[in-house]
Order: sequence, then structure tokens, then C-alpha cells
Amino acid sequence: MRACRLFVIAACFAFPAVALAQDAPPDGAIEPAAPTTEPAAASPATGETPAPEAAPEAEPEAAPEAEAFTATATNPFPGLTLLAFVDAYMAVHWTLPHPLSRDHSEALGHRAFDVIGGPTLSFVGLDVTYAPEPVGATVGLRYGASLPQHMGVASSGLPEGLQFISTAFASWKPTEDLQLDFGEFPTFVGAELSESWLDPNYTRGAVYYLLQPLYHTGLRATWSATPTLTVTAIAVNGWNSFIDNNGGKTFGAMVAWSDEPWSLSLGYIGGPELDGDNSHLRHLVDFIGSYDDGTFSLTTNVDVVTEDAPDGASTQWGAMLTGRWALCEQFALALRGEYLGDVQAHTRLATGTLTLDYQPHPALVIRLDTRADYSSEAEFPAPSGRLVDYVWSSVLGVVVHTN
Repeated sequence: MRACRLFVIAACFAFPAVALAQDAPPDGAIEPAAPTTEPAAASPATGETPAPEAAPEAEPEAAPEAEAFTATATNPFPGLTLLAFVDAYMAVHWTLPHPLSRDHSEALGHRAFDVIGGPTLSFVGLDVTYAPEPVGATVGLRYGASLPQHMGVASSGLPEGLQFISTAFASWKPTEDLQLDFGEFPTFVGAELSESWLDPNYTRGAVYYLLQPLYHTGLRATWSATPTLTVTAIAVNGWNSFIDNNGGKTFGAMVAWSDEPWSLSLGYIGGPELDGDNSHLRHLVDFIGSYDDGTFSLTTNVDVVTEDAPDGASTQWGAMLTGRWALCEQFALALRGEYLGDVQAHTRLATGTLTLDYQPHPALVIRLDTRADYSSEAEFPAPSGRLVDYVWSSVLGVVVHTN
């Protein structure tokens, strides 16, 4: 607790505290005691006993059906859930030309959703889910400056207008333990997600963006073999594509084990990914291991990607390690390190990110990332006009989301 107090004092210059109070729910009404009557005494003048006064009638108790009806009337679709969010950031890429403006996606090709200098609306999102009992559906809509990186608009075969649909699939549960999804859905590999507040850091890592697909279109089957073991299989068009770019299909499978506070998963995706080429295949092996006790979490993600090509094979690999420490209910620190390599190109990339996390309200997340990326080659432009092997950035992210 002392560490948390010191942390709050040190951070108060950047993040204003917001105190919210919530009234306690009213206590239940106390049922009035049943009235008691005693025989009235005889009148001394007449010797007659007056008639007793009628006891007040007790209010009838509400029928149990009334409460059930109210719950049903206020939520006519019990299986329907909505999630809405706004994600905006302010980025300063200190070592690049025009650090507070312009789109730096060409210079920062290894980074996902924080490449624009200055204040930016990254995402506006709405997710609608109707739980499959046994039939359901999920639709996710996205809008914002990060759509080109998120959906791969230039290479995904997206007709105009579909770039705003990040998720859309129908679900069917033929049994309690098996679910089938058909449509467009997020990939099952990788430790990080496109929704920033669900990750320990605001910015996404290079492993997430360079070595992993973001979504697929096709069929997904999820089988809960035991309470702790889940098996997932997919048959899809490929990586980040609505319309396949060749005549082949991509297949994958993942085995995930979870028993709090530990979880492990091993996944594979393989298939042709080159334009008009069905014979040269890409293979991805993904491993995730994590520990999370509610206060401290540690996650590692290791990927290996190999691909045959007409001009020769390629092999890329990467590893990420992320730790998060909740100092108290509102403040947390997170640290991420990455190391990636390309075997044939003999290049290396290392990233380091320190995140200050402040959540003054359950629906508000404010994060400040200080990030440094280093390359084995001079590839980042500097204000002087020359190329350097490093880039420094500060990114302040603000997210408001429904619970």
C-alpha cells in the first residue's frame, strides 16, 4: 500500500484522480407486524360490549411471477450483449521527422495501431453478440485511423464498405461442448488483441503485427474436451483475407490448457498465402504461456514462421515477454520486451515498452507507453535526413468502453 501511495504522488501530475461514489442499494422493505386486538371492555353506562374495530388488511405479497416478468420485460433478449468503445491516442515519435504529425506507417512498418503522430482517433467499435443456445451470431464494427493496419484493406480482397466489419460469424452448438462458427473471426494465435485495454500495454508488439494473422474467413470448430482443455480447428481462406488470393485453403489447430493461475497453448496454421500460387506453403507455430494471479501476470509468446517461395525459402521468428504488476486498484505498471529475427536476411529487431496504467473508473483506461525500437540495420529516418537504427516514441492512449 505504501508503494501505491508513492506511485500515486509521483503520477498525479499526469493523470487527474476521479472519485466516484455509488449509493448503496436500498434495503428491502420490512413486512409490517400483524395487528393484535384485545376484547373491548363493557361500557359502564349500558353494560354492552362495543363492537371491535376492524383490523387493517395486510397488503398482499407480490406474486413471484411479477419479478420474473419484470426481468423479462427489461431484457427481452437475455442472450444479447453489447460492447461499445472509443480508443484515441496521442503519439510523439521523437526521433522521426515530423514527430507530432503525419502517418509514419512506412517508417514504422513493424508497428500496428500507433503510427500516426499527434492526436488520433484509433478506433470506434461496437460488438453485438447473441449467445448460441444453440444458435447465435456475432458482429463487430470498427471505424478509425487504424483500420488499414487492422483489416489489411489493400491486400485482403475487401469490397468497398466491408473494411468496417471486423467480425461477423454465425454460431451453432450441436452439443454442450462443441461450437461451430462460420464467417469472419479473429485468429486464435497470439497473446495480444486488437482491443488495447485487454492487453497489458497500450501499443501492440512487433510479434503481434509481423508474425501473426489478425483474422480469418471460413469455418472454426471449438471443442471443450475437459473443464481445463480446449481444442480449436479452422479451415479458412488464409491470412487476413475475405476473398482468397489463390485456389488453396489454410488449415490450423490449437490445443489450450488453463488452470488458474496458469495457462498454456500451442497452435499451428499452414497453407498457401502467395498470390495465385497454390504450391508454396506458409507454416506458423505459435506458443503462449502465462501466469496471472490477479495482482501480477507474466506472459510469453514465441512464434516461428517459414514459407516456401519461388525465389527460396524464408524463416522468421520472434519472442515476447510481458509482465504486469497491479500496484493498487487504479494503478499498474507493465513492461514488454521483444526480439525478432529473419534468418535469410540476417536482420534483428528488438523492442522495449514501459507502460504506466491508470484506471480511475472501471470504464476508463488511460495508459502512457514509452517505447524504444532497435534494428540491426539503419532503417528509421531521422530529422537530419539520414537513416538510424533506432526510434523512440511516447504514446498516450485513452479508452472508454462499456462493461
